[in-house]
Amino acid sequence: MPSVRGHYGASGPILDIHIGMSEPRRRALQSRSLAANPDLRLSFIIDTGADTTMVNEQHMRTLGIDPRGTRDILTATSGATPTSCSTYDVAFKLATYGDDPWILPAIEVIGRPLFNHSIDGMIGRDILNRLVLSIDGPRMRFRIDY
Repeated sequence: MPSVRGHYGASGPILDIHIGMSEPRRRALQSRSLAANPDLRLSFIIDTGADTTMVNEQHMRTLGIDPRGTRDILTATSGATPTSCSTYDVAFKLATYGDDPWILPAIEVIGRPLFNHSIDGMIGRDILNRLVLSIDGPRMRFRIDY
């Protein structure tokens, strides 16, 4: 079973993911002889408390991905008042050296601005529930099997 292993610091487990236009959207563009922008390699924090994966909205513009819709979410800073966020369809690829990549061809993510952060998004349980995540807190290591 392929896996990704890493160490983490005070910020928590960070994982590099390739993100791009969803495969159905990419195929639709190709059928009209149009090309999709290349995928981006972004840093995501693993957030087991988040229901849905979130990506910095700026990267959606870079990839040329238009919003799909909106979703109201509650955050640690929103209190009881939901915040409305745009949603986007994207493809995720977790690539390891020497193994076949783990590819999620289409998933809806939330777009939010992230200012002054060293991460590009948060991987939520919508993706984590498809993988095996192990965290070794005393040694500050993590492993994802797929």
